[in-house]
Amino acid sequence: YTLNGTVTADQDQRQVLDKMAQSMAGTIVGTTWGITAGKYVAPVMALSQSDIVGSLSYTAGTPEADLFNGVKGQYIGAANNYVATDFAPYQNAAYVSADGAELWTDMDFLFTDEKQRIHNLARIYTEDQRNAFTLQADFSYKAWSLTIGQRVPFTSAFMGQSSKIYRVMAKSYSI
Repeated sequence: YTLNGTVTADQDQRQVLDKMAQSMAGTIVGTTWGITAGKYVAPVMALSQSDIVGSLSYTAGTPEADLFNGVKGQYIGAANNYVATDFAPYQNAAYVSADGAELWTDMDFLFTDEKQRIHNLARIYTEDQRNAFTLQADFSYKAWSLTIGQRVPFTSAFMGQSSKIYRVMAKSYSI
């Protein structure tokens, strides 16, 4: 993964980090000031409903108002003399058909300078928001060693899931 671009001291640090992570389909790990790339890494441990020692909540996908089936925006690269320029929009035809309309979102890839990488990133973001089933639970100490960005298969008869892969997006501790 690469990120290309420049920053200045007057730019908002959080926005710069978000754009850097976006350039590699990654995430920001705020607790340790790290950036993880979006590269697939095999799951590290299996969790099940029996590992939950407290509350469980889930969101069954992206709210309809936030769905999109295409990405438009700008990029900066050598091909356009490092001037912000529109890239060729990406759209998933199957999602357009299912949604009954074109639903666009704008994303600027200011640290991505190759059109093919932008196309791949737009596809990744379109797919990810369609698979945005989230789970939040209080797990036993078995999950203590997990870090943000790692993947785990989760099995729950209650939720009808067998080894569904989740990515750890946040972590907190309580007594």
